[in-house]
Amino acid sequence: MGLKWRGYYKALALYLLSSGPLSGYEIIKTIESAFGGKIRPSPGTIYPLLKFLEEEKYIVSEERWVGRKRKKTYRVTEEGRRLLENYLRDPTFNQLLSYLQRKDSEEVDVLSSIVDEVRFLSEIFDEIENTDRGKLEELGQVLAEFSDKVARRLNR
Repeated sequence: MGLKWRGYYKALALYLLSSGPLSGYEIIKTIESAFGGKIRPSPGTIYPLLKFLEEEKYIVSEERWVGRKRKKTYRVTEEGRRLLENYLRDPTFNQLLSYLQRKDSEEVDVLSSIVDEVRFLSEIFDEIENTDRGKLEELGQVLAEFSDKVARRLNR
């Protein structure tokens, strides 16, 4: 399926929220489990998306206390339902839903997914405005460690 689904996270979030309120964490886990691990969205993808959807009035959020923790849940608005209806008329989105909802034994190619994610992160890196030197050094270290792991695997 490759990167074709990447533009549909907005539609997937609205699709899931159309069944009832969910937290960001629940959206991530629901996407992951409902689609058998074929898609594993990161918090760094979902939370900014939810903020955007809220700013555009497609969803609204509500905060409440659950025990000692504050929990923020989201629900779709009428405007969000209209946008979802447009997505549901999109043949590509319907193909995506059909593909993701298959419960066959098709194995997820984890290495291909990692390559896709690294390519995507590389593409958006220039758009990131944060130039915090400490964070950039931390990123460099994580990438170097990852590169070392790949090199070790290649030498086996």
